[in-house]
Amino acid sequence: MKSKQSTDNSWDSKLPIPKFPVWLYILIVAFVSILCYGNSYYGAFVFDDSEAVVNNQDVNLETPVVKIFSHDFWGTRLTNHASHKSYRPLTILSFRFNVWLNNGRLCPKSLHFTNIILHAVVSCQLFHVYNLLFNGNAPKTSLLAALMFAVHPVHVEVVSGIVGRADLLSACLSLLVFIIYHKTAKSKQINTFTNIIATLFCCVLSIMAMLCKEQGLMIMTFCGVYEVIVINKITFQSIMKNMKISKIIRLLKKESIERLFILTAGFCIILYGRWTIMGSPPIFQQIDNPASFLTTPFERVGHGRVSFWNACFHVL
Repeated sequence: MKSKQSTDNSWDSKLPIPKFPVWLYILIVAFVSILCYGNSYYGAFVFDDSEAVVNNQDVNLETPVVKIFSHDFWGTRLTNHASHKSYRPLTILSFRFNVWLNNGRLCPKSLHFTNIILHAVVSCQLFHVYNLLFNGNAPKTSLLAALMFAVHPVHVEVVSGIVGRADLLSACLSLLVFIIYHKTAKSKQINTFTNIIATLFCCVLSIMAMLCKEQGLMIMTFCGVYEVIVINKITFQSIMKNMKISKIIRLLKKESIERLFILTAGFCIILYGRWTIMGSPPIFQQIDNPASFLTTPFERVGHGRVSFWNACFHVL
């Protein structure tokens, strides 16, 4: 173990970055995040902001809070056939909080400021995640990775667009889930009660992430995969050798079985609850999802290549 740590320290120490305390690295990440996207503070309402924020009566303080939980992200009743079924009440509540801070007025600067701060928080959380994954032995590498995330142009729409609040809140809560889950799974002196309570708390935070944006629920599956591959070091080859579920379970630690059971049960219950709230599948129009209206597989592949090349150019 010592040799591995020394190896980690050796390649991290070679990076041409001054050695600072971890808290200072976190401040650097926060500062760069705010500096990079600070200009969006002066932005106005654009694109989807008009429907999700400006024209959405749920953001108005005069609308009863209870109505938010029966409406979609755009203020339409979930039972309405025209609803997109995007259920994000916690994001709407965050918009209302901004309105409340401005004495009932809809101020774009306040909304943009919150998005910028949330992006800085997520970037700092990522530094903490990287530092955990490296066992605290590569703070400089963690700094570079977090800075790369903080300044990457792929986040422009999420941070600069007010509707991107849903992604920011969901990411913030999802990373918090992983941090708690990682520390719980890595703890060598944890009893059954603490293990169960910590995992249940992760489930609650996952629900909150989902109520900010639907994809937040997937952090539970990520934690489950992390449990199997990283914590228990079960490889694909070992799974192929033990095709029976009973044999695979024997490869898991007792604490891991408890956590995986709670995650699996929780995921199924939450998914069923989300489907029940939705009532019926959404009906999209061509302007919402052009690819689904293409008639041939060839056309869909051609449409998909646009996203592929955009992703490549973002990386470059």
